[in-house]
Amino acid sequence: MLATSYSAVGFALVGLYRGEEAAKVIEKAFAVSKDKTDVEKLAGYNVDRYYRNLGRAKFYMGLFDEPKRDVEESQRWQARVYGEGSHYHGEAQYDLGEIAMKQGNLQSANTHSKRPMISCSQESQPISRSWRADEKALTCFERCLTICQINEPKRGDQGESARVMWRISQVLNRQRKIKEAAAFHDAAEKTKSTLEKPGEFPHVDDYENSWDCFLGQLYR
Repeated sequence: MLATSYSAVGFALVGLYRGEEAAKVIEKAFAVSKDKTDVEKLAGYNVDRYYRNLGRAKFYMGLFDEPKRDVEESQRWQARVYGEGSHYHGEAQYDLGEIAMKQGNLQSANTHSKRPMISCSQESQPISRSWRADEKALTCFERCLTICQINEPKRGDQGESARVMWRISQVLNRQRKIKEAAAFHDAAEKTKSTLEKPGEFPHVDDYENSWDCFLGQLYR
């Protein structure tokens, strides 16, 4: 469908940090579906995704209030389509947590990250990097990894699991558990490299950003 294609192209641009260009493309998805009734939109269009992707594009433009409104609107649509508590709500909470973090609202970011297990990999960010905090983060990551691994057959790849394993390796490194950290890191890198080879995921030079870009494409 044309509208969904516009949204997908726009989000690919988001993964390349081309927010303004991405927003313009995603707006075309709304233009295609604007004359449709809500019933038609629910039946044949991914309006929740259009809003979610538009919010991400605006976020990379350095905006906060507008993307927040877009993500919240996406939640209203996805509740109508998938019901409450779907993994799409997890994506929305992740995005809202990212916005809150950039605004310096750590309490709000922490609240958003705790709601869905899919956002568990962000929970350690608002917390001080003490040993106790790392232990709490590891517990969260382990639960998140279990869920991601359960979902692998449905998703068709191990991308989500790789991202979580990479985050686990970071925590283990801080705890000086070098051997364990290396095992998680190597497994994550192997999966990431395998998925990037077909060219489905854009590459960026900065290592940290390459993982953010990779994760973003998983949720396209």
